[in-house]
Amino acid sequence: MADPISRDRAAAFYDALATRDPDRIAPFLDDEVDWLLIGPVELFAFCGQHVGKDAVLDVFRQIGRTEEAHGNVREFLLVDDDCAAALTRAWVPRMALSASLPAQPAT
Repeated sequence: MADPISRDRAAAFYDALATRDPDRIAPFLDDEVDWLLIGPVELFAFCGQHVGKDAVLDVFRQIGRTEEAHGNVREFLLVDDDCAAALTRAWVPRMALSASLPAQPAT
């Protein structure tokens, strides 16, 4: 069983995710992380399953090059022993749309 996660550590992890900065995200990832980013692949080519720390950090590098977040709000954070979950909403403008498209990353 994994060690318990503090609420502060979980919040720091989600704050790092919000920056989309691989250097800030890296300390939170295990070398064998199995990451699933759910979303429409037609709009977000980086969605899907990514295995390994390097693969996940590459996804965030790709996101940083191709997507610009105009807002990011964590609506709630749940922490229970060695698990944490959050509902986070990010607003990402798309060139083909006349308005921002709200995206909801699964974490």
